[in-house]
Amino acid sequence: MITVKGEAYGHSYDYKCELVSRTKEEAVFETKSEPKHRIKITPRYVGSNVGSADFIDNRGRPTTVCAFFFNEEYVALALFSEENGNMEIIPHEY
Repeated sequence: MITVKGEAYGHSYDYKCELVSRTKEEAVFETKSEPKHRIKITPRYVGSNVGSADFIDNRGRPTTVCAFFFNEEYVALALFSEENGNMEIIPHEY
């Protein structure tokens, strides 16, 4: 399952998504809801890849700090973690 859940700059994001494409440089998702939305994440730090471990979160999962784009527009940073085939994207303001 791929989930996007969080708040950033006055907007709430709560979606289940499907993977459209993924490379080391970016991952693109499409929401399952109607209307459909495109979500893209790109690693924030030089040398980081989508799915690399920039740090270990409080649940013990490797997490990547990413730029979060919603419908092709940059919104905020996001944390990306992946475990047992599940992906979680958490947009946030800091």
